[in-house]
Amino acid sequence: MKIIVKDNQTIYDIALQYAGSLEAVIDILEANGKTDTTLLIGEELEIPSVVKNKIVEFFFSSLTTVATLRTPVINGEYNRVFSERVFSERVFS
Repeated sequence: MKIIVKDNQTIYDIALQYAGSLEAVIDILEANGKTDTTLLIGEELEIPSVVKNKIVEFFFSSLTTVATLRTPVINGEYNRVFSERVFSERVFS
């Protein structure tokens, strides 16, 4: 199965949503020839075959997308300025 990385998704979100387990992170990285967990919005990922379980079925049946990343990765780089601004607004407001 191939998927497209959506805004705010991490490799951990994708592993949970499509494999039902964070243990699948390594399998997904290996299937895509990646050596780190950095993802780009719009990147296509191959998801290795997995046995569907209750967690995966929940996400598919509820049409829920797991997307927990708050700081965008732009051109493969962590956007530090954005992150610091959001942190400051939340902590000091």
